[in-house]
Amino acid sequence: MSGSGSGAALADLAAGRSSDAFAHLGPHPDLPGTGFLIRVLQPAAESVEVLLPASGRRIPAPRDMHGLFTARVDATASPDYRLRVTYPGPHVVVMDDP
Repeated sequence: MSGSGSGAALADLAAGRSSDAFAHLGPHPDLPGTGFLIRVLQPAAESVEVLLPASGRRIPAPRDMHGLFTARVDATASPDYRLRVTYPGPHVVVMDDP
């Protein structure tokens, strides 16, 4: 996976051993010209979606092998986004990405 983060760095982040979490979380460029990745750490979440208010699109962010949720957003999307996080229950929260 492109964007900011090697497998070891992402494993450290998910385990709480990263000294620079924001080097890996949030939006980061993907492969040149393809858009960006949005990584989210929500350990208690069942699922995460990235909401793009300008277009109304909802992009699923599957959980990766490190426990991080990652969505690929194309280069034409507005940089304004929200997160729709579903916790057990189901309890759904729409929030800005911290």
